[in-house]
Amino acid sequence: MNNKNNKMKKLFLPLKIMLKTDKLKFFLLCLIAFLIAFANYIVLFSMNKIMNLKIDTIFSENLIVAVMPILAYAVMIFSSFVSLQIIESFEYKVGLYISKKILAKSLSFKGIAMFESPDYVQKTYTLQNAKSVMAGSVNSFFMLFLSLANLCFLLYFFANISPLFLLVLIPAVIPIYFIEKNKAKLLMQKQMNMQMLRQRVYQYKFMALSQQHAQDNRIFSFIPLLKKYSEQMNAQVRQTWKKFKNKQLLIDVLSFLVKMLVTAGVLALSFFYFSKSQISFGSSVVLIFAVYRIFKTAAFVSTQVGASKQVFLFFDVLSNYLQEKDNLALEQSKKELNEKITSLEFKNVSFSYPQNPEKQVLQDLSFKIDAGESIALVGANGAGKSTLVKLLMRFYEPDSGEILVNGSNIKEFTVESYRKAISAVFQDFSKFSLSLSENIFVASDPTQRASIDDLLNNILNKMDERYNTMIGQDLGGRELSGGEWQKVAIARGLSKQNTSLFLADEPVSAIDPIEESNIYRFLLSAKDASNITIITTHRMACAKVVTKIMLLENGKLIEFDSHERLLEKSQKYSEIYKSQADSYI
Repeated sequence: MNNKNNKMKKLFLPLKIMLKTDKLKFFLLCLIAFLIAFANYIVLFSMNKIMNLKIDTIFSENLIVAVMPILAYAVMIFSSFVSLQIIESFEYKVGLYISKKILAKSLSFKGIAMFESPDYVQKTYTLQNAKSVMAGSVNSFFMLFLSLANLCFLLYFFANISPLFLLVLIPAVIPIYFIEKNKAKLLMQKQMNMQMLRQRVYQYKFMALSQQHAQDNRIFSFIPLLKKYSEQMNAQVRQTWKKFKNKQLLIDVLSFLVKMLVTAGVLALSFFYFSKSQISFGSSVVLIFAVYRIFKTAAFVSTQVGASKQVFLFFDVLSNYLQEKDNLALEQSKKELNEKITSLEFKNVSFSYPQNPEKQVLQDLSFKIDAGESIALVGANGAGKSTLVKLLMRFYEPDSGEILVNGSNIKEFTVESYRKAISAVFQDFSKFSLSLSENIFVASDPTQRASIDDLLNNILNKMDERYNTMIGQDLGGRELSGGEWQKVAIARGLSKQNTSLFLADEPVSAIDPIEESNIYRFLLSAKDASNITIITTHRMACAKVVTKIMLLENGKLIEFDSHERLLEKSQKYSEIYKSQADSYI
């Protein structure tokens, strides 16, 4: 029963969105569609009358009948013009409404599981297409309503001449409808298959031509490989097109045969009535024209219904997205964190990612960090360092155990107030194509930047407009080196004010070892001495400047003590440190 209700909700979602966007335009389009269909009927009705009048009486005794088709055509042309203006404006408003809904939903996620799921890229690509397809559903709805109204008026026109025509037409309209509907469905399948294949071709071409891959492509043999895959995809595109073309040809032949049989039936019935002097020859001609209109309208209705399945598919994607739940349980998060973070504690914390729940990334972690302590979080790739940081930022929640902040469960605090107390430098930090100032001081006062000036001194000296210089090539700004971008990310993290927890995930991975140690010292001295600082790293330059080292291995806490003590008591830590010592001593 619930599945049936959900299907019905999704079925009416396009109409619901249109009504929410603009009720007046929606009902105006319905009225205009009905008016155009009625004008079409008036044209047929008046043409049938004219064909049965004597030529010399048309303009003398039957002027109104003669003028009716002209007036009806004028109404149709004017109404079509008005509908186009309304549809254009309405589609823009529907597209804007859908964009706002998607954006609002995306921003409502406090966790990041949605954004790290394997199908997120495909989902966002589909949603981007969905916006344009769903906005276009306004025109589809209008044309479908217009076609249905036209079909009703056409059948009424035939019924007025003789109800027997309906016995020929209605049984014929049904197979034509299903034939054309299958054709529309086939075209939709073709479009979606071709779209998927062309997307793959585009990705291969992008990898071959993009700046991001230019160096590897020129040193290694990726171009022939990408070209080979691109050609294979193109061959699949051609095969897919040919397969669907053959099926379409079969449907077209079937449709043609049905239409010929129905036309023959209407012709036979028309000439039967003509032979009995029940209708004129002129009426017979009008009837043949009307039959053509019925075929065209029935085909258009079925095409629109078939095409609407694609629209409903995209609305289904949107509906599912809008019903997605956050990976954070926020029901308990009522408490405001209005004080400094003075302690962090993990109690038997275990965690696995939603896409691979069987693999525990963190296993039964327990430790406590107090105010003023600085921690270097070290370990091999896959040890769980970045995951631990994500839990501290409350991007995810542990599967078991609890994280305590100032002695209270982290889940009790509102996400906004907790994150307000945190600053961070991310491993995969964002490079915004904005000014240098906007990249750094988005969450802080740009006038309080004395320490930032020291960090970015070499970068600022190269820029004529200093902090107002546009950076990032996407919008034509000045491109920075990897190390320079990393300094910008560090500056962004340091600039956020009134924080008491600083998290840095591989903050100097693109900076040379000579400068690395200086950056760590600067980073720690720039923060309040009572703050908690946690730095994840593969490199050991910060080992001597932090108060404690936390060593992770396969998601387990192996060691947690000062650098000096670990050198004495931990063979594992001693081996890691000494293997890199030559670079720092």
